[in-house]
Amino acid sequence: MSDNTIALGIELSTQSAKWIALEIKTARVIGSASIAYDQALPAYETVGGVLKSADTQRRESPTVMFLDALDEVFSSMVRHDIELSRVASIKCDAQQHATVYAANTLAKRLSSVDPSSSLADALSPCLTRKNSPIWEDRTTESEIGDLADRLAGDGGIQAITGNRAEMRFPAAQILKWAKESPEQYAKTSHIMLLSAFITSALAGVVASVDTGDGWGTNLNSIDIDQPAFSDLAIGALSKQIAADLGDNGLQAPSSVPLAEQYHDLLGGQLGRMVAYDKPIGPVSTYFVEKYGLAPDAIVLAGTGDNPATLLGCGDGALVSLGSSYTVCGPMNKVHPKNGASYNIFGYRPGFAMALAVITNGGKLHRQFCDTYAGGDWERYASLAGSSIRAPEREPLMLPFLSDESVPVAKAGIIRDSFAESDARANIRALHISQVASLRLHSRHLSDVTRLCVVGGGASNRFIRQALADAFGAITYTITNAEFAAPYGAAMSAARYALGTSYKVVSERFVKSDPDSECHPLPENMELFDKVITRYAKLESDHLSK
Repeated sequence: MSDNTIALGIELSTQSAKWIALEIKTARVIGSASIAYDQALPAYETVGGVLKSADTQRRESPTVMFLDALDEVFSSMVRHDIELSRVASIKCDAQQHATVYAANTLAKRLSSVDPSSSLADALSPCLTRKNSPIWEDRTTESEIGDLADRLAGDGGIQAITGNRAEMRFPAAQILKWAKESPEQYAKTSHIMLLSAFITSALAGVVASVDTGDGWGTNLNSIDIDQPAFSDLAIGALSKQIAADLGDNGLQAPSSVPLAEQYHDLLGGQLGRMVAYDKPIGPVSTYFVEKYGLAPDAIVLAGTGDNPATLLGCGDGALVSLGSSYTVCGPMNKVHPKNGASYNIFGYRPGFAMALAVITNGGKLHRQFCDTYAGGDWERYASLAGSSIRAPEREPLMLPFLSDESVPVAKAGIIRDSFAESDARANIRALHISQVASLRLHSRHLSDVTRLCVVGGGASNRFIRQALADAFGAITYTITNAEFAAPYGAAMSAARYALGTSYKVVSERFVKSDPDSECHPLPENMELFDKVITRYAKLESDHLSK
């Protein structure tokens, strides 16, 4: 390998596409960019990358938009003078749980995309569903109940797949769509996670999903060393589809029992699951001829944005303060716990990861800043105050502007004995309560001594200090934090090209910012424990009503 070989990381997230290019031997970032769908691809008329809908629970994005975004990613690299002929390896990540539906013509079309055309023009004719349901969708409440009931006699869906039945996960989304559109479902030969679909476009072949994204389906097994879908989970979904559709969703009559027919159909649609970072093959000739990539550049299996972010931040405990707030860390043993508020996803070989997703994250700060500080972020930070006070005097709230996933709760902001008009109390309560929630719902992460903080909220030193006090851990940020997920994807690509370990890659590529460190203050840690106890009671009292 030459000294100047490049590893590419590409992300297709909710609101934007990102890319980052690493010079492998020097561990230097030689280029990066973020491409907002709304501005770069206005023809799709999305808001924050999502289609407008009269139903506030329905959250979908145009599938072909992601293909146009992938072309735009490579066009952006060309504009940034990235020498794509030097690329040795590529990996993508995508927003987790989003699904793509395609006919049996997909493989042929992937292998023969005309470089004078576009990915969207070439692949859109084989899509059997126009739009992709994304992780924010909340329209499948009845479906998750049906799936949970189906698996109750087999130990429960959480014991089988590692996760409770989730509205945003593909199992419920597939069931709902099969009921709503049985004809289109019958024409569907491939149901893919978005990361696998984008990887397929990159490699020119139908790519399998990896454990990082595949474990976020409610259809997976939880054997870390043997990636696979669960026959029990597929059987439960197949039986429910058969019960809901009868033979209306099948293409031809058969003497085989309906549930078996749907089981075979669904198994074929999902395909195989592979290990994190498994090589898929050389890059598609489309990218070679159109953008000048080397024909021997290798494409690795894509993954979800959460596993990619975890690796991109150094493979330790992590809090991400984006549109939603997440707290996660690696696990070397999987022990699903019924009723747990965190998800378990696959991760790099031999490891899984635990993740709690708090839906009402950074978006609330934007609204509160507009409402209480006139859009002035400096005034907003001033009103938030500084270190923890006497725990009984800290204002607390349940900041559920929209339906919350951790804990599962309907929309509605609950204030603990202060007025909605009190700007200072509302802003401070939002900060303190979100930190308390992150700690409360991450007790499964033990022995946390260092906590990486990324996302837009990571620039808020008050939040970083509050997290340090709540977790009893040193908090810090990293360079390239705003590109943590595609950076993690690029690190995977670099690791493959170097033929080295994840530990070596993390030590080599992840650079912490020493000036960002916040150390836990012993006196504040004790106070924060009391605040968390108060917050837990506020939450449990509300949920028990």
